[in-house]
Amino acid sequence: MVPYNTDKFGSHIVTLRVKLHRKEASVVDLMKKFFAYFVDKILYEHDAIRVTVIFDCTDAGVSNVVRYIIVHNMPWILNAVWKIIKTMLPSEGVERIRFTTKDGILDYVDRQNLAKYMGGEDPYVYNYEKGKPLGERCPLVSYPKVVIPP
Repeated sequence: MVPYNTDKFGSHIVTLRVKLHRKEASVVDLMKKFFAYFVDKILYEHDAIRVTVIFDCTDAGVSNVVRYIIVHNMPWILNAVWKIIKTMLPSEGVERIRFTTKDGILDYVDRQNLAKYMGGEDPYVYNYEKGKPLGERCPLVSYPKVVIPP
């Protein structure tokens, strides 16, 4: 995570270099907290309203950031398209793509965490409200505000 200048609209830029990210369960929560702290610190110190986050994927492989790409309930007609696309992907990428149907998705997502419209039990429905912060629209992504003493 690197603070880097401002964008064309005056927002401070935070750059995340994806190729440097490693999946280690022991540090995931720490990284989330550090990111929240880092952004909050920029907002506080610079009296900013927003930041721009750039995910720099230069030289990053799929394994750095994606566990699976799940394609759910793909129509059979698209199988021919998939066969063509598959030949263009590296084997590492092909191994991460999973195709699921109604019950197969439960191998990857617990029923209570799966949206009702996909056969799960989670009643949450995302609703975009202009001007409302993401954490208030989608409570699952909200983080506690980090308070920085003056």
